[in-house]
Formats: sequence, C-alpha cells, structure tokens
Amino acid sequence: MQRPLLPFVTTLLFAAPASAGGYDTPMLYTAEHMGGGGAAVAWVDDPSALFHNPAGLARTERFSGLLDVSYLSGWIKGSPNGTPDATSIKSEPTSAPFFMVGAAGAISPKVRVGFAFYPIASAGGSYRYKLVGNQVTDSTRLVFLEATPGLALQLPGRLNLGLGYRFTLMTLTRLTQPEGQLPTTNFELAGQEATGLRAGLQWTAIEERNGPVGLDLGLSYRHRVIVPVTAENGTAVAMNFKDIESTFTLPSRLIAGLSAHKSGYRFNLDVEHGFNSQNQSSELRGMQVLNGEDQSELGVKNVFAWKDAQTLRVGFEALERFKGHQVLARLGYAHDGTTSSKVYPTAFGTPPGPTQIFTLGLGFRPKNMKIDIAYAHRTGEATVTQEDVTQRTEVCLFCSHPGDYEIALNGFYTSFVYQLP
Repeated sequence: MQRPLLPFVTTLLFAAPASAGGYDTPMLYTAEHMGGGGAAVAWVDDPSALFHNPAGLARTERFSGLLDVSYLSGWIKGSPNGTPDATSIKSEPTSAPFFMVGAAGAISPKVRVGFAFYPIASAGGSYRYKLVGNQVTDSTRLVFLEATPGLALQLPGRLNLGLGYRFTLMTLTRLTQPEGQLPTTNFELAGQEATGLRAGLQWTAIEERNGPVGLDLGLSYRHRVIVPVTAENGTAVAMNFKDIESTFTLPSRLIAGLSAHKSGYRFNLDVEHGFNSQNQSSELRGMQVLNGEDQSELGVKNVFAWKDAQTLRVGFEALERFKGHQVLARLGYAHDGTTSSKVYPTAFGTPPGPTQIFTLGLGFRPKNMKIDIAYAHRTGEATVTQEDVTQRTEVCLFCSHPGDYEIALNGFYTSFVYQLP
C-alpha cells in the first residue's frame, strides 16, 4: 500500500500543541484578521477569503498575491496515563510553523477566481513520564491541510456570492514507547479527500457615504469532510497490525458576521456554530499479525463524543496616517466554547472546557501592498474527575484519564498582500 508523500512530509513539519474545540485551530488566519480576534466573515478582500468566506474574493479588484507565516508555541496539560506520574502533567514545550499562500484576480468585471493552500486544523503534543520505572514517550501529531480553488460573483444589490472546492490532506502519527523497549502504540496514518465545499455571501447593507456608518454582513458555511486514512503496518495496544485503516471527521461550520465602519474605525463581529457532534467515534481497523502470521481482522475504537459549540470573535480597528501611509492598530478577543467530552477526554487536544483568545496587531499600507503583524494568546482549563469517566458507556483505549487539563498557546503572525497596480 503506497503512502501519499505530501501528507507524510507535513506530519514532519507541523506538530501543533493543540487544536480548537475539535480539530480546528481558532488562531488562524491571517495577521490582518488575527489582530482583530480572527473576525473576517463580513469583511475580507484578499485571497484569505478562501479560508474565511469565499464571497470576499469578489472584493479583489486586481490580481493579489498573499503570503502569511504564523508561528504557534506553547504547552498543554493532561493525564495521558492513569498512574500518578502521568496525571495532570505538562507536555513538552511545542512549536509549530503554519502558513497560507494564495492568489486571486478578476477574469471579468463581475467574476473573480482564486486559489489558496494552508493547514486548516491540527492537534497534538508530547509527554514524558515514568511507568513501572521506565521513562515513557507518549506523543500525537495530527494535521489537516487544505488546497482550495474558488470563484466569486458580484451580484446586483451589492451582494457577493462565493464558492470554494476543498481538497483535504490528513496525517496522524501516534507513538507510546517505554525507553529501551518496543512501542506499545506506533502508527502513521495518511489520507486525502476531495469532496469538501465552502460557500459564502457578503452584502453591503449600508454604504458609508449613504448613512451614518457603513455596514457589511456575511455568512459562510463549510461542509463536513470525512477523510479515509491508511497505513501499511503499525502497532496499537501492544498488538501488531497490517493494512490499517480508519476515518477522521472534520465537522461542518456555519459563521455569521458583521462589519461596521466609520471614518477610519471598524468593528468586526463573527458568531460561529461548529457542528462538532458530527464527530462521535472512529475505529482503527487492521489485520493482526502474530509471529509473522496473519491472525484475524480487529478493530480498536476511539470515542470522541464531541458536542456542538459556539465561537464568538470581536475585533476593533483604528486607522491613522503616518508620513503619508496608512497605519492600522487592532485589538481583538475570541471565546471558544466546549467541544470535547469530560467522559472521553484526550490529553492531546483542547481541554474539555471553554478557552479565550486575546489578540493585538498592526497594519501598514504602502503603495499596492498590505503588511500586517499580530500576536494572540490562548488559555483555558478544565478538570476531569473519576465520576466523569465512570459515565462511559463504551470502552475507549485511546482516551485519557482524570486530572487537570489546561492549554497555554501563543501565536505570532506576519502577512503580505501585493496587488498589481
């Protein structure tokens, strides 16, 4: 069974500290929008619209090229094992580079096209603890990548319509290994899916010159993607397997936003509903191998029991002029609701509780360019009790244990957009 090369390479490049509620990382993209809490659905006018709201492509008047470089670093706390040495412990410090590249332009007065490529979601972390006198390395790395071509139309009534088609790549690496011994869990899964869709609308409800303020409204929907993944061989729960397969679900999301602006000031608001309950469980299946001989096909279930959650993003932007150039200052905040379950917790993702994100940023507008920088800090915590995990109705060998769960994550962002004169 041949492994896809690109997903394998991306697993080596990205080892993100933790995901959002679910797999989505609520600290992306770009520096322009992250400075304002990540709110962008009602107002985005460059190739990053393919991530936020494809209707925003319709605002690109000339050819635009985008490069965003993001760097996330931090740690998580959890209980990867039920022993005292592996309860409520911090992960190793982890850092991860992210990026977005894209381009967009007009092919007619009313039609715009674009393309973007970027990591869309991630999870993971690495713990070290002692078990029966041995030092154990316990790590997970998961990455979703997305390549998206898109199309946007300028319709009558100041209405824009956009559609993006999503190609999704996914990798998962899982390792649990006592020092000097064979691993009890060791596999690398990779796969891709080409059925993803994203659609959006933007409407200029009030133009600033016609009212006390300008007002734009936006709506963006991302449909669920189920990615099949495979590996030629691997180890799970101390058993060897070959021809391993599973599936991973990236749930649907619906986001409504508004952007109000007046005389150099702008307020952005996004309200997002994540249909995370679409991800309840998955099964890792493969042919068990013992002493080189095929035994029987077995399955190991991983239970998520996620629930739907809401994310609120608000951002404020002020524009000033400095030596003839526009300079923009931004502040933002985001509140990400609880998705993961205290009954089936994981030590390799966001705690089963809400998280908060605080952001700030600066923007510069030289001729034909947008240059932006931003910083974001994310924090959240929860406690999983023995009473929580005793409510399980299904066996979950990959789930974590009672204890304190926490996340502390910092993000640094730089983005460049160049527009042809």
